[in-house]
This record gives sequence, structure tokens and C-alpha cells, in this order.
Amino acid sequence: MKHILLKLVIPIAAFSVTLAAVSCGDFIEVDSNSVINSDGYKINDRATARYTMFGILAQLQRVADKYVVVGELRGDLLTTTDNSTQDLRDIADFAADSLNAYHLDSDLYAIINSCNYLLSRIDTSIVVTNDEGEREQVLKYEMAQARAIRAWCYLQLLLDYGTATYYTEPITAVDQDIDGQEMDLDALVPVLIADLQPWIPTDAETREHLPDYGTIDRYASSQLFIPLRVLLGDLYLYINDYERAAQMYYAHLLSNNLTVLARRNVWTDNTFTKESGNWTSLLSTASEMQTVIQCTDDYIESQSHLVQIFSPTEDYLLAPSAAGLNIWESQTYAYGSSVSTQGDLRGRYGTYDYVTLAKGTTETEVAAVTKYKNLEQAVALYRTSTVYLRYAEAINRLGKYNMAFALLKFGLNREKLNVPSYVPSSEFTDAEGKVISYLDFGQGNLNYDQIFAGNAAMHSRGCGERISDFRSYSIESGVDSLLFVENQLLNEMALETGYEGNRFADILRIGRHRASTAFVAANIAKRKPALESLLQDERNWYLPHSATKK
Repeated sequence: MKHILLKLVIPIAAFSVTLAAVSCGDFIEVDSNSVINSDGYKINDRATARYTMFGILAQLQRVADKYVVVGELRGDLLTTTDNSTQDLRDIADFAADSLNAYHLDSDLYAIINSCNYLLSRIDTSIVVTNDEGEREQVLKYEMAQARAIRAWCYLQLLLDYGTATYYTEPITAVDQDIDGQEMDLDALVPVLIADLQPWIPTDAETREHLPDYGTIDRYASSQLFIPLRVLLGDLYLYINDYERAAQMYYAHLLSNNLTVLARRNVWTDNTFTKESGNWTSLLSTASEMQTVIQCTDDYIESQSHLVQIFSPTEDYLLAPSAAGLNIWESQTYAYGSSVSTQGDLRGRYGTYDYVTLAKGTTETEVAAVTKYKNLEQAVALYRTSTVYLRYAEAINRLGKYNMAFALLKFGLNREKLNVPSYVPSSEFTDAEGKVISYLDFGQGNLNYDQIFAGNAAMHSRGCGERISDFRSYSIESGVDSLLFVENQLLNEMALETGYEGNRFADILRIGRHRASTAFVAANIAKRKPALESLLQDERNWYLPHSATKK
């Protein structure tokens, strides 16, 4: 058991918009030593619950930039520059100490504590009759979201630090002694799953309700929250429970009518001299952006500085790595069934670009991440594309290799999946020939055909509208199909969602599927070969917990 000693606490009842962020000697820091007794304080109406949730969302803003930096800089796509601080270099080299400026464990624990506080203060006795004539708790969606956000924070702690101190009682008093258990991913993830599972609909067709407070800036407030099914899919995937992961992702896609939209960057003719396309419009499309941290310019604490961090004309602290650029630039672009060129157009036209800088009398061309110019003060936690890619990751591990690959080459829809040369029906049917529920994109239930008919080939977004006709982009014969497709999916995660904060976690997760630390080490070492030996030891993957705040 780990004892957490509280040092400071800010007023709780005095603030309706910002929830208590308490200070704990191990991991929570605040800037106030005021204390207000919160005994008897209840969250018993929608307005109070809404303001409390706004406080939690405000706390999430504070981790947005660090989430991206720490998640990407420990992967293979991003590297430091001449302008980088020593703290950034240390993260990139897996040499950070407990005083590193990019630690986010204190912020994550503060959010966890706020969620614990909300859950401990919600009045669960208040019920109403819903539209289906059933009695339900008034604030059940806020309760579910507090659990989801808390679980997401714990997952980030596990991915960034290797362990997390798990506790569910809020710290609300000075010198409060709370027992918390330090757990690793394999121990804590099942606990998080058990906490979330009762809060999701049992029917895959039933849409999960998220708190709805109208539109905030350019996003519907529901897009600021975390779908429990998607988070559960992640949790199952990290412990290699592939079937349950696939079921969770599929239920989210089905119940929300989500498809891989045909938004593509394309060459306009076979001379490959003029590009056109609308792939970047996905980053402002409501159906694509499932969960975002919406930052603003209103307050210093709520701002994102990623544009400045990546811009060569501003800070230019981080840049695409050579290994990362190679993933985009080594792809084959298919124009028709036989004409091709090199390069995925999602790279140069939406994710990064080359900029010429004048240094004295010489000019230097540098690569720069440009994606955040399109995201406009937002950090994407979940996109529809992310969910589809992780769904394919799960079903590939279940032996559905051709179906998983079809996400990239053909699109998951009835028309394509019913072509035996694309996907054998044995991959999506049971022993009696019936379509398996979480693999049904209209092959079995024709109503689903209406939902998924527009599902496009994801790889075509940057590698040509006719990628389905291009024979060289296929599962190679004579290789392990599972590993081949998994490698293609890992590449697609870079091509589609690069620099969004997922890269280290994507590599780690697939390394866990393969039970191979060598896989993780080798992939990260593509950015810097000297890291490969260090990263053979899993203990070196993680940041040390930040220093105790005094």
C-alpha cells in the first residue's frame, strides 16, 4: 500500500467552475493553502454537475500539449532540433529525471482526484423517468464520464510511467492519509475495466449517451468526453483480449453510424505535378473527431502551444524524424492499376511540410509538423480513424487477416467484403455459416449495409483512389499474414494519425501482442539506433515519477 500525504488543498465549495485540485506530497500540486470544509457538500442537480465537469475539462487542457510531446517523442516519428531544451532531449533519449518540465503525472493525478471528488459527492438518490419509461439516475452520464476520464488518466500514467497509484477516495483535507496501491498495467487494467463495464449499453446498436451541454467553441460538448466503449476497447487491447476489444470498438462504430469517409489527397493526373484533396478537412469533421481536448486562448493554462513548438519560424523545438518521414515518403501512390509514384499525400499535404530557412548567407530546408495548424487549438484523443485502426488491430489478432487488411485497401462494407478474393467468408462467419455479430458490416444484416456502405479504403486517403486495384499493395505470399498486416496497420497509424500523441503507445501495444521487448526497442531505434540496446530493458521505456512537490 502506498500512503499519500496531503500538503495543501484549495477551496472546494467556493468554486463552482473549477473543481478541487488538491496537493499531495507524492503527486498533486496547487498554489493555494486555503481550506474549506466540504463535509455535506452535494452535487444534486444538472447545473452543479455541469460546472463540476467544466472544471475537470479545464484540468484536461493542462495535459494536452504534454500528452502529445511525451507520447510522440518516445516513439519513432518525432525528434529534437538544435532549439530543443535539455528536458526534451532527455525525453527523446529515455533519460528524463524526476524534475523534467514535461512530467504530467501531477496533472493526471489532480484530474483523478477531481473525478473521485465528483463521484463521492453526486447524489445518487435523484431519479427520473427517461424517454423509454425507465427510472434512471439524473446524473448517471456525469458519473459514467467521471469514471471514464479517471480511467483514461490512469491508462496514461501506466503508458508514461509504467505504474500508477490507484485510489478512489478524494483527497479533500490537509494531511489526509490515504492508502493507494501502486499497480502496473497488467494489474490495474482489469480493475479499470470492471469499473467501466456496468456503465455501457448492453445492446451494440444502442448509442452511448454522453453529457450534452451544447456547443463549446467549435465542438459539440459531447466531443469533449470519452466514449466508454472506445476506452474499454483500448483497455482490452492492452491486455490482449482481442475479441472483447473488437466488440467494444464495433459497437461504438455501429451505434454511432461511423464510417471511414472518402476524404483524400490525390494527384490530379499521372504526371504527378499537381495535388488536390480534402483529407485535412477530416480534422474539423464532427463524425471524425470523437474526443478532443479543446484548448483556447482565453487563459494561459488553457492554451495549446503545439503550433509554436513545431513551427520553424517560431520555437521549432521538435521536428519530424528521418525515420518518420520515410514512412510517408516510402509509400507507393497508385494512379490506376499500373501507374505509380512514391509518397503518401497525407504527409506533405496535411501532416508535415518542408520550409526553407535563411541562416546568414545560406539557406537550409527543414521539415516541420503542420498538422496542428489544421487542428486549431485542439488535441485529438480519439478519431473515428483511430477506432477503426484499433478495431482492425484486434480482429487481425483473431485471425481475420484479410478483413483487417480490407480496412486499408478496400473499405469495410458489404460490397467489398462479399468478394471472396478480397475476404474469404470464413473470416467473418461462424461454424454454421452465420455472420459473427461484431464482424457484420452488412454481409448479414442488410440494415447495416445502409450504415457502412460509404466505408472507404483508409490507405486511399493518401495513396490513390484506385489503391484497391493496385496489385503490389497486397498481403504478400509466403509471409506470416498476421505479422504482415500488423506491420501495415502500425504504418497506417503513422500515416493517418501521426503526431497526435499515440505513437509510443501504438508501438508498446503491438509489442505486448508479440510479447517482444525487442520489437519495441527496434521500432523506436529507427529514429536513433543507439537507443536499441537501452530499450531492450522494459524498465527504461518509462519516465521516472516526478519529484515530490514541497
